[in-house]
Amino acid sequence: MFGFGIAEVVVALLLVGAVALGLLLRDPVVTVDDEMSIDGMSPAELDRRVFGRLGAVRRSQMGQVFPGHVALTSSSIPGWAILVGLLTFPVGLLLLLLIRQQLSLHVRVLPDGRGSLVQVAGKARKSVALEVGRIVSAEQTALPAQLVKDGFARR
Repeated sequence: MFGFGIAEVVVALLLVGAVALGLLLRDPVVTVDDEMSIDGMSPAELDRRVFGRLGAVRRSQMGQVFPGHVALTSSSIPGWAILVGLLTFPVGLLLLLLIRQQLSLHVRVLPDGRGSLVQVAGKARKSVALEVGRIVSAEQTALPAQLVKDGFARR
């Protein structure tokens, strides 16, 4: 009736299977709401050390909201929208343009009684959130030289 042969059906199934596999392996979007206290480091010093490295986080763009507060932004298209867009081609491509999500992960450095407090909140791809966590955690383990010399640092 439609003139589809076995080869066309197999190719279509392989294409849909490849898209489904790609959607499963995508970098998911996560919600972050966390804070970390960094003792012995002023907010200005922590700004300089952390914000410089946040600008190099892949798949995001960093912009300063105000001093001590940056936002890492990126965009994402949900997996279901990609699948629907491919299944309803070519009209479905318009859906992909309309469904794009803007993701923002905010990082703030505030003064704390003993040093600084880093707050991270918002939505981001999982890989971006993990990289931000690694950068901030690295500062928590960067102990002053005097503490290391006196034997307080443990590995």
